[in-house]
Amino acid sequence: MEDRIKKLYLPLFNKINEWREKSGKKTFVVGISGSQGVGKSFICSQLVKIFAENKINAVTVSIDDFYLTLREQTELYKIGNPYLGQRAWPGTHDIKLGEETLFKLINSTGKVKVPIYDKSLFNGKGDRLKEEDWKIVDAPPDVILLEGWMLGFRARYDIKNKELDFMNKKLDEYASWYKYLDSFVSLVPEKTSYIIDWRIEAEENMKKTGRTGMTEEETRNYISKFMIAYDLYLPDLKSPIDGPSLKIKIGKDRMPSDNFGKN
Repeated sequence: MEDRIKKLYLPLFNKINEWREKSGKKTFVVGISGSQGVGKSFICSQLVKIFAENKINAVTVSIDDFYLTLREQTELYKIGNPYLGQRAWPGTHDIKLGEETLFKLINSTGKVKVPIYDKSLFNGKGDRLKEEDWKIVDAPPDVILLEGWMLGFRARYDIKNKELDFMNKKLDEYASWYKYLDSFVSLVPEKTSYIIDWRIEAEENMKKTGRTGMTEEETRNYISKFMIAYDLYLPDLKSPIDGPSLKIKIGKDRMPSDNFGKN
């Protein structure tokens, strides 16, 4: 943990805070893109702690919490696209809810409700919690960390698979979120093969907390359906904005595999 703090969390905090101070903005929004299981949620939680230690109020918002409700997801699957039988693909998020939440966090004064999606519900199918159970955030925070596995993915124009093309075109809709970003950080695995093991580990760790979830076989089947997305979009992943950006290569141990954070 100490090595990770020194080589990843603190250098990343210093870089983001440097950007924030230069921007002069009251609320500085950072997009953090990282594959499933890479540890982006935990990284964001550690950044929030370090910001707090420096008297800076930071909050994390996950695009996962903008997933469609289970009922909406079930209805979406009826169009017959096999990729839409589960959450996470482009098109399975409530774009309007995400945009409204970000707008309120940045422009409101007082309490703002932030959605919560519980992936453990219904044996791992997941569902959004009722509004009365959403997270309450004091707005506006100094820093917003918006994290997601497909954040920054951009539509391609060479997709020949009709079913994949549906999700590919949906990527354009996420631009309504990107207009709120001031900077962008991407956590890119050295090898995409790490993603399957990471996702299985994350699911097992969740179940150890007493929550229900998918079996290892179900998790493997779940994540395998996303590998084509990483093959399509990760190689050319770039910041979706003109602001400051940073790409960090991550090894199998979830540590930076390049010179990031090293003296």
